[in-house]
Amino acid sequence: MSDTFCLILCWNVQGLHNSACRQTICELATAAKASILCLQETKVSSFDPPLARETTGAVCSSWFSLPADGTRGGIAIFWNPDVVCITNLTLHRFSISATVMLLRSGLAFVLSTVYGLAEDALKPEFLQEMKYLGPPPRP
Repeated sequence: MSDTFCLILCWNVQGLHNSACRQTICELATAAKASILCLQETKVSSFDPPLARETTGAVCSSWFSLPADGTRGGIAIFWNPDVVCITNLTLHRFSISATVMLLRSGLAFVLSTVYGLAEDALKPEFLQEMKYLGPPPRP
């Protein structure tokens, strides 16, 4: 495996309240040896260690989450602290952003995981946030 290899899995899980869904995610993340797992629409208000372990297994043992709004939304980033260091975690209304550094190579990049609600009234705010997350305009 390359020193700069970092497998990132992203999945709109449409809720984690079903144990079969959590088991499927765990099996896939484990089989793929994911370094980072980004989940959207978790519908979870807060993760505790047992829920995180059941969802991702032992490999991605660190996490940060944006709570769901009732039964809507929710975003989480899980990572393997033996492979990557995640810093500068930033919560926004529709996203989580972080600086990721691969421990073996020192390669760093910014990762954002996003979930936009389907409500038309929120779309302008969502699009403004996406514009903010993007690279600065070129001169």
